[in-house]
Amino acid sequence: MKSGFGLIVAIGLLLVACTPNFTDSPTAERILPPKDAPQGHLETDALVADDGTRLPLRVWLPVEPAHHWPAPIRAVIVALHGFNDRSMAFNLSAQVWQRDNIATYAFDQRGFGANRFPGRWAGAKTLSQDLATAVRVLKARYPDLPVYALGESMGGGVVLDAVGGRTGAEIARPDGVILAAPAVWARRTMPVLNRVVLWGGVRLLPSVTLTGNDLGIMPTDNYPVLRGLGRDPLFIKATRIDAIYGLVDLMDQALDAVPHDTLPTLVLYGVHDQVIPKEPMQQLARTLPDRTGGEQRVAYYPDGWHMLLRDIEYPIVADDVATWIFDHHAALPSGADQTGQQFVTDALKAGPD
Repeated sequence: MKSGFGLIVAIGLLLVACTPNFTDSPTAERILPPKDAPQGHLETDALVADDGTRLPLRVWLPVEPAHHWPAPIRAVIVALHGFNDRSMAFNLSAQVWQRDNIATYAFDQRGFGANRFPGRWAGAKTLSQDLATAVRVLKARYPDLPVYALGESMGGGVVLDAVGGRTGAEIARPDGVILAAPAVWARRTMPVLNRVVLWGGVRLLPSVTLTGNDLGIMPTDNYPVLRGLGRDPLFIKATRIDAIYGLVDLMDQALDAVPHDTLPTLVLYGVHDQVIPKEPMQQLARTLPDRTGGEQRVAYYPDGWHMLLRDIEYPIVADDVATWIFDHHAALPSGADQTGQQFVTDALKAGPD
């Protein structure tokens, strides 16, 4: 009995000793202290981060439909894609925003898309710093325009961390945030088995990859989009366990990052979301300080899935985003803010205020 107990203790100590350290991730190692960092800037096809890393960039600028010349820009969105995805995720919705004179800038986050070390987790601090750099650079380029940070799924988690100062990186200071099904599925809202498997797996098999094909999760009802992702060589289809662990760390911090009481916030969520469960989204809704009809609102879509900005009804969601950007108090054309208010009411009933 004693020898068996000793073996368990020894294995436990070994696992603790193998705790992953994402500070030394190959995609994070070049981050420099602010006093030593060169100024981040934009190039035609890249956001150059403060440490000199070039992050592939896509830009959708407003155009005048009849003549195709540049149209006046009324607002700017810096958009962060989700886990294993890339900046092309916003191609459909950005075209809607173009017609509303909104410019969209989206870059491949480190460890994803066309960057170095695809599939390696860069660390929440690095991802947050890159967003802060993007916001700072775009506000300098468009000093008279509002700049919004939009995050889809993992990107939403990064936005929450970056504006909340949760990671120790520079605090991002956009004029408002839009969170599309943000990654807030924190450990405290997960089943115990999930947490145990992840804790052990990352310490014993960090580089093993998983596909999730057997989970039967549908991220969207837009089948052409799903087929396109399946053919996209830059969309990561097999995920390292240590990257999943890093994502969960990010979600822990994101759910704890209470939105600033004066920062305009629009949260988008779909009834059919199979990726981010309802409970953590209700917890997020309860943290919105101005949730009773002010500038912080929840839009809840009865026909929405996880990839709201690429679902079949993406034009409806994109139109809601544009409407909110131009008037934070305006009723959303889809009416999703009304169902969102009921979502918030139910969230308050389900837990503490």
